[in-house]
Amino acid sequence: MKFAKSLILAVPAFMVLPAYALDVTLAPGELASRMPLIQGTAEVRLVLKGSATAADMALLRDLPDNITILDMSDLSLEWNVVPANLVSGTAVAELKLPRNAESLADNALAVTNLREVEIPASVTQVGDYALAGNHKLVKVVVKGSPAFGAGVFYDSPLLSEVEMTTPLRKVSRAMFKGCRSLTAIPVGVTEIGDEAFRGSGLLQADLSSVTAAGSYAFADCPDLCQVMFGTGDIQLGTGVFYGDMGLAELPQWEGNVPPLMGASSAAYTTRTINSPEIGEAAFANNRRFSSLALGPAVRAVKADAFRNADSLKKINAVQLGENVPDVDVTSFAGLESSDGTYDITLTVGLNAKEAWQQHPVWRLFRLQGETTGLAEFPDASGISITRNGAVVTVATNDPIDIAEVYDLRGIRLFEGGNGFDRLDIDIPATDIIVVRVRTADGAVKIAKLR
Repeated sequence: MKFAKSLILAVPAFMVLPAYALDVTLAPGELASRMPLIQGTAEVRLVLKGSATAADMALLRDLPDNITILDMSDLSLEWNVVPANLVSGTAVAELKLPRNAESLADNALAVTNLREVEIPASVTQVGDYALAGNHKLVKVVVKGSPAFGAGVFYDSPLLSEVEMTTPLRKVSRAMFKGCRSLTAIPVGVTEIGDEAFRGSGLLQADLSSVTAAGSYAFADCPDLCQVMFGTGDIQLGTGVFYGDMGLAELPQWEGNVPPLMGASSAAYTTRTINSPEIGEAAFANNRRFSSLALGPAVRAVKADAFRNADSLKKINAVQLGENVPDVDVTSFAGLESSDGTYDITLTVGLNAKEAWQQHPVWRLFRLQGETTGLAEFPDASGISITRNGAVVTVATNDPIDIAEVYDLRGIRLFEGGNGFDRLDIDIPATDIIVVRVRTADGAVKIAKLR
């Protein structure tokens, strides 16, 4: 008995067979006559060559669903402009733009099935919302250095990578709004427009080289947990960190405190606010502020600045001396006791207390006057305060009630330690500091350390 022999060729799962293509060479205005051929093809890849008009491009919205790859890299486009809604509503997932494209019109590649796209070096202008609403877009490669319009990548939730040949200097208005998979600001950015990253997936915002961040630039970013500022001034817009509940701390910065800056968020500054103006509702509904230090530059606290910030219990204004800042009657609204006073300790300079008592709003706080405590007190039994470089060590026999560290300007650098009998506190080694420790048995020690 004879058996027929057969040869079976197995294709490994990792191999991708080349897609066959339908090649179409066009003269201007000719695409309409070629559409029956295109719509009848079973191929997945369409290659367009030659020259085409804007009217030709409008016909691409009628591509059949089997075409998922569109290659126009050898196509010359009339007016050098990629028109609006080029492949909107089609199944095209991979696209190569015309070789002479110089501009993407508003909404040019908006609301498509694109997964990845390359913007060629010839493009100098990307219009408003040019790639917006692309719910499958993962990666964009920008070969040149075009100017970007507003909302270019708006509502592209899977976009996680934007590769730039030339560093992006200015992030336009709403450019990455709603890009939930974008976790970092592109390298080299110096200016950020209104709502630029609103509702995005940023984990941190490195603003060390940024001079301006517009209104609501980082608002409603649920994963944003760290912000870094540079040493120079930065202009911050209204509500810049509004609604950022994951943002635990704002470092010291130079510049303004704009309205709604950290409202309805967890953004909290552990150091002094030293801006001429704390804007309207800057930290309204913020539950993170337990204490607040006001620097010598503060001149006004605007309406609703700390409205409903119900964790606020201490304000240190020693640095202001007798320069009592203006404060609106609603600045601390929602924090009043039944008698109209505030159960918030307001610490001012010992010699300035009378000036604060004369103010119609500040006098409603629990005013206390004190010096910065620069004199070195005798040892209290059982309390040891030592310093080794940048580390201050507090050791006690009884549990610590409170430990505080101040610099020579009266700025509180640290407060805490309740219940501990040892603390190692990191403080810049160049600072001369005053450390005050009180233990549970009432013993107090204050020491000035170099």
